[in-house]
Amino acid sequence: VIGNESGSYHSRAFVGNSNLAIFGNSSNSALYLRFDGTQSAITTVYNYGTVEGYTMPLNANTYYKIYGQLGVWSQDESQNGRNIKVAITDSEGNEIASQTVTEPSNYVSGGGGSLVDFNFVANISEDGDYIFTIANVSGGSTSIVISNLELFKAPTTTATMTITDAQYATFIAPFDVEIPEGVTAYTVTGIDGSTLTMEAIEESTIDANTPVVLFSESNVSKEFSGQNTAVEDTYTEGLLTGTYTALDAEALDGNYLLQKQNDKVAFYLVDKDATVDVAPYLNANRAYLTVPSTVVEGAKSRAFFFSGSDEATGISGL
Repeated sequence: VIGNESGSYHSRAFVGNSNLAIFGNSSNSALYLRFDGTQSAITTVYNYGTVEGYTMPLNANTYYKIYGQLGVWSQDESQNGRNIKVAITDSEGNEIASQTVTEPSNYVSGGGGSLVDFNFVANISEDGDYIFTIANVSGGSTSIVISNLELFKAPTTTATMTITDAQYATFIAPFDVEIPEGVTAYTVTGIDGSTLTMEAIEESTIDANTPVVLFSESNVSKEFSGQNTAVEDTYTEGLLTGTYTALDAEALDGNYLLQKQNDKVAFYLVDKDATVDVAPYLNANRAYLTVPSTVVEGAKSRAFFFSGSDEATGISGL
């Protein structure tokens, strides 16, 4: 396999002209990868098995993203719905990261099948050789198709934390963020009537991909940077969902957006059909509130407030 200066391994596996490869029925079946844009295999890089795999050197203190697609090769009803585990292990076989996906039932060897994505992140703490493995964890046939396999260093990205005179804000970042002095970060764990139940994060950092409510008596505008470990557009923790893409009123409809209305900061219900002066909009690296029907019975409340929001002291008793 050919690596490059950025430490990436990019490939497109194939059989014939289909850009696919097979993990076959025997223990010696192989995955063939191309790297030169041609329809010929350069090397065999994977021997099927639960221990054997393709070995590659990875760097310490680095997040790597692993992406690809899996499918069923041949028409065999016994293969339908198999769970396939894709993993990165260390040289001793200890799992670093993995994802298990269920293969689609339609097969690809006839030219009309489909593939399912796998997409996960491995946090490598030490320099060394690491092993890429694929295993059928459901038993039975091991005929697996893999396509568009990529392993690369997670790119560096930025996220800006902004707290205005409103004193409250929401935030999410695809990397760990150190909480600035004077800022308290909260997760939203529930609802008590029309009041939010929140828990302060006791650690000094906000974990990657964790949506939070922020409170500060002083304005904050700070940009953070780190490796982008996100593999989804949104992440949910408690009743908060953080987004890495901007959302308009159509996307937010039926959820709650942090706003200041009539001089009161709260999470207000978004109604895409409502007539308003300014349409609700949420920037990337922010979060919105989702309240399941199991939490609030009957009609949805117009807003959910912070404890003590009727007082000038902001959050109180939390």
